[in-house]
Amino acid sequence: MVLKIFSATWCGPCKKLKKILLDNNIPHEIIDIDENPEAVKQYKIKSVPVAIFEENGQIIEEISGVYPPQKYSEILLNKKDSTHIAA
Repeated sequence: MVLKIFSATWCGPCKKLKKILLDNNIPHEIIDIDENPEAVKQYKIKSVPVAIFEENGQIIEEISGVYPPQKYSEILLNKKDSTHIAA
């Protein structure tokens, strides 16, 4: 599973999310919305931060906003109780 974080350099919550993921060694890929407009269009990103969990090219989970590190770890470990959450 891959965790993609849609973010922007000017976004305060995005900076907080990046720090949470780095501090907790949660593997992720950062996609800057200002530098990657094609990805924004492809994933239909309307706000940041957004975390998208993909497996085999399919979106498994999408989370808008910032959550505790356990939420991201649970989804990456494929917990059955994960559901779509929007802040």
